[in-house]
Amino acid sequence: MVNNHLCRNLAPKAWPISIKETKWTIKPSSGPHAIQECIPVGLLLRNTLKLIKTARETRNILQRKLVKVNNKIVHDQKLPLGLFDIIEIENEKPRRLLLDENNKFILVEAKHPNIKPSKVIGKRIMKNKKIQINFSDGKNLILDKDNYSVNDTVLFDLKTNKPLKTLKFEKNAKVYLTGGKHKGLTGTLEETKIQSSKTKFDKISFKHEKKLYETQKDYAFVIDEEII
Repeated sequence: MVNNHLCRNLAPKAWPISIKETKWTIKPSSGPHAIQECIPVGLLLRNTLKLIKTARETRNILQRKLVKVNNKIVHDQKLPLGLFDIIEIENEKPRRLLLDENNKFILVEAKHPNIKPSKVIGKRIMKNKKIQINFSDGKNLILDKDNYSVNDTVLFDLKTNKPLKTLKFEKNAKVYLTGGKHKGLTGTLEETKIQSSKTKFDKISFKHEKKLYETQKDYAFVIDEEII
């Protein structure tokens, strides 16, 4: 039971569940996202979209190949979805996973369901002098040379899995906050503040509805408002 399920009172606050319903809920399988940063597809189908009510109905809809995540058919109700992932159900409009201003996962209609933003979180040089670019959702690219910087966002075509466009982490970039007390807000990047001590996180200032806020740099995810 413990390996396959998660006690409701230990579930992330971003999940749309009540701890008073039952003792257990779906535990997401391992993947590129920490448990606090993802939600299992079965929970979205039942609690957010309200398309099914029981585990048997969940298995049925998945076995019939009616659900896709990021353009791939899903069979496992425990598959973890992270921010900006696309979920498609047959005869339903594609939706993108976001956070609202109350730090709850929500699904909104996807303007461009074949495009997925991924944040550059690291780079390393391979033995053959090629460069590996690592992304926030577990993707990686191996290139001869690159123009990417850590914290840039790359828009991928989900049909070809190829990069379409790079959004630079720079002043006036539109950013979506993925952590901290401003989680779920969208704003304009104003300034990056480099901390002198390695024990402190670099910070940014951003503007939201004409007000200036400050948060950790790692929480900022550059977005294209035409896509998100």
